[in-house]
Amino acid sequence: TAGLYSKHLEDTVVYTGEGVVGLVLDTREPLIIDDIREEPGFGNDDVLGLYMRSLMILPLCAGGEILGAVVLGDKSSKAFDEAHLHIMTVLCSQAEIAMENALLHERLRRMSYLDSLTGLLNFSRFNQMAAELCQRASEENHPLGLILVDIDRFKFYNKRYGREAGEMLLFELAGRVEAGTRKGDLVARYGGDEFILLLPGVEGSRLREMAENLRDRVH
Repeated sequence: TAGLYSKHLEDTVVYTGEGVVGLVLDTREPLIIDDIREEPGFGNDDVLGLYMRSLMILPLCAGGEILGAVVLGDKSSKAFDEAHLHIMTVLCSQAEIAMENALLHERLRRMSYLDSLTGLLNFSRFNQMAAELCQRASEENHPLGLILVDIDRFKFYNKRYGREAGEMLLFELAGRVEAGTRKGDLVARYGGDEFILLLPGVEGSRLREMAENLRDRVH
């Protein structure tokens, strides 16, 4: 948010279907309101009505998802018309294309370093991040704990119950392994049925305790 009333609006939460902005997000149709204080169902009950009278609201969508809305307001009534709406529709369309490209780029970037089955880091990305952690730990003289996890008799399980069941097992195990980590820990899929954890600041008895807790959760 920007402008004279940005501080009043920046903490405002908008829910789909609630309030005038929520209505636009729900219908995904732009809206011009000549005077919100005279609009049935809104008026001063809507936070925008406390500061503005005229409103023009346009939804921002990308990839079929609602990302937000563009809201223009004026203290006077009947400040916006169809010509203004046309201009803003064109600008919003350009913004939607830019946001959709940015979202696609971010998804592709994330896909490049995540394991497609488990959602954990893949080993290539883990190596890169681990090198940075090791360098930092060396400079700050802090310990790093390492835990390796694998599934006993996983090949037998796959052979008996099938590949799909094996993939479900790996997915659930990955969730249990990740659930026991802290912010800043690294956890990745190391190989077919193997996982690896790098734990900054952990060594000795604490490391053994974390490994045992992990084994208990999996068991």
